[in-house]
Amino acid sequence: MINDTPSTEHPAAAWAGENIEQILDIIYLAKSSADQQEIPADELRKIQERELRPMWLDQTDNPLSNMARNAVAGDNADLDRTLAYLTDQQTSLLLRHCILLGHLALALTLLTRVSDVDWKMSNNETALMLAAGAGHHEIVTALLHRGASVEAEDSEGWTALSRACRAGQLRVIRLLLDGGSDADHLDRLGRSCLQLAEQCGHQRQLLRLLSEQSAEQDVGTASATLDGQSIGSPVDNQSLDEEQSLELHQWLNSAGFTSERAQSLQRFADFIQQMARGMLPENWTMTGSYADGWANSLIQVNGRTGADSDIDWTIIMPQVFHLAGGCHCEELRGNKRLQVVQGHAQVEVGTGNQPAVAAAACGMRPAQDTCYAFDCCSGYCKQALMDLQEITREDSIRDCVHLVKATRPNASNELRVSFSFEEKKILRKMNSVQGQLFTLLKFTFK
Repeated sequence: MINDTPSTEHPAAAWAGENIEQILDIIYLAKSSADQQEIPADELRKIQERELRPMWLDQTDNPLSNMARNAVAGDNADLDRTLAYLTDQQTSLLLRHCILLGHLALALTLLTRVSDVDWKMSNNETALMLAAGAGHHEIVTALLHRGASVEAEDSEGWTALSRACRAGQLRVIRLLLDGGSDADHLDRLGRSCLQLAEQCGHQRQLLRLLSEQSAEQDVGTASATLDGQSIGSPVDNQSLDEEQSLELHQWLNSAGFTSERAQSLQRFADFIQQMARGMLPENWTMTGSYADGWANSLIQVNGRTGADSDIDWTIIMPQVFHLAGGCHCEELRGNKRLQVVQGHAQVEVGTGNQPAVAAAACGMRPAQDTCYAFDCCSGYCKQALMDLQEITREDSIRDCVHLVKATRPNASNELRVSFSFEEKKILRKMNSVQGQLFTLLKFTFK
């Protein structure tokens, strides 16, 4: 539950800031009053008197989620109906709530409706600070275009750039620096943006961006070596190479990196997935290395995740999109086929670049990433997939692809086409040697 009281600088927002649920009640009533001229006066009075405590906030498919999904498709009828009953301060609070929840398409739409983009909460944080810390570059771009202040400070003395540096959000940092943010700003404890990045472990990523030296000067010229030999130089003794490869394969076999172990882990993952589907309302599908059976850990294949690994879940949302080149629907019901450019479907309103929500380990449960994806009516590049692994309709996990909230560098208003379900099928077919090689490659580049 969000429970923020606005600062005294905005007394008109006191009621709105005290309880976001009151605003969401208005959304609920506005949605249920689609065929009426206005919300019933007695119901609106209940909200204003704080008597209404709806239960729909505990449900997964609530009106705000519906409104957020519709915003991706450019349908803002429910939003327009709701905004007629919200004050400017309430609209600003709803914008903040959408940024926190990751409803970026809805937040971008709300940005065109708010009157004060620098409206502050009780700790003096602004929408720009929230978006910067979360890495929502599309929101940051839109706020900068609206003239949002890059100099505003929260109660810690942090600016939007300070928050972005603490979170290591490189793309947002570039936007803020281009927008006039002061990289030498000091917070209330006298810490610079670079020092905040250092404390959070982001120094190597941000040093070149925040310093005055060029990237070329920051890159060392010394070459890495291995046993006195430059990396990348050819190995003269081919027999030694083969001998070492065979020895490595034998060591990995003895450590349990075998297809039999991987298949046991896959069955265990399927069992956990079945339990999740029985306990939760959404259709949860386990993806990633744990479900694949390979490369979830560099030291073991026994159902325990590695220290720097997690379990990935994909939840398909009800909103269905149609892809040009894949969709063969005769009736689109007001929708249109989305063009796909370099693996990304082009949409009218961006949804940000945060494909998954991370959750830290808790008790016996390891860390996990949850990805809320949008369904597609069809597959994409099916022939290429069939050529790759001879996937047939009967053997395939899923015919349709889905879309996740991810963009290309310097791009916006797009959703990445995900083949994670097909990838899962392909990786589950690997033999021991293929799985071992995949594991080594993953952790080498990771």
